[in-house]
Amino acid sequence: MVSTLNEKSTAASARAPDDILMSRVRAGHPAEFRPLYHRHYPAVFAYALTCARTSLDAYELTLQAFTETLQRLIGKERPKDHLAGSLRLQLMDSVRTLAVRRCAQDGEGFSPRFREWVAAGAPWPLQEREQFTRAWEKSSRDTRCLLWHTVLDRDGPQLASRITGIDQHTIEDTRASTLSSLRYGRMALYLGRLDVLPECRDAIQALAVQPNSPTPLHHAYACESCYEVYQDIAHLDARLASHLPGHLLGWWPTLEYPTLKASVTSPSSDPPFLERAIQQARSAHDQGSKAAGPLVVLRKRLGLVIAGFTLGVILGALVTSVWVDGHRESGKATTSDLIDRQRQRD
Repeated sequence: MVSTLNEKSTAASARAPDDILMSRVRAGHPAEFRPLYHRHYPAVFAYALTCARTSLDAYELTLQAFTETLQRLIGKERPKDHLAGSLRLQLMDSVRTLAVRRCAQDGEGFSPRFREWVAAGAPWPLQEREQFTRAWEKSSRDTRCLLWHTVLDRDGPQLASRITGIDQHTIEDTRASTLSSLRYGRMALYLGRLDVLPECRDAIQALAVQPNSPTPLHHAYACESCYEVYQDIAHLDARLASHLPGHLLGWWPTLEYPTLKASVTSPSSDPPFLERAIQQARSAHDQGSKAAGPLVVLRKRLGLVIAGFTLGVILGALVTSVWVDGHRESGKATTSDLIDRQRQRD
């Protein structure tokens, strides 16, 4: 069999959905992480910017999150249940975890708002509308991935298609169908309660079909329990966007993040850690068959690569004499400079 460990990602790889690419990485092909990195970099860097004080601080968090995620994929570690199915959420969860840990030790590199949040104990939002959250959690991983990228993170149709594997021309219809399924799931949880009165049951069933039907709508506005269910059903996309990101990630600056994300573009070149991982994988494949096998060797070497790269990032940040502009609008202009600086330090 011809090895593909050292090959550049082909056009087919660039079009492959996230779950296929992640499976290939788990099988020992780190080059397949390349499209994932470029696909998710703008959102992950923007999220890191909401935590960090400067673009350089955000860049370090971003690369650390990607390196750790690559290591977990190679090591075949299972993601947290509520993040399964969405690589973006896993990356953001890594950014927040890293940021909280570092900020608790030394808040110098973090924004005032993030420092305040950490100082308060990094509190998660209160668990309101429990059945709404349960309807989301009972959905399939594919459903949650699609809704995150089309409703919550508002990725464009082309990017959402690449991530999910759904054809770009049908993704809007699939999104609408998926929202409808979640809407009925929310309704079913409410109607499954033993204390639901017959008039409440009739009103919610009618509103699920016709949200502006006069008689059941009047009932919903007069009944506190039905009103909450009606709001979840009639305004599901808005409810998702306002409630779930904080529930899933804890730290979620609703207004700041979309603006930052729109200002960031993916780097044109690969990060140093990925170049090294691909080279190490090639060497492991060439030598590993005579010893413990390529995947065992790859995992050991990749761990050393990531550890070395992380140390390089930290030391480089300490000795660099030029700090990148910390203004949030500068994300698009600074990313290539940050990559060049990191490569020079390496």
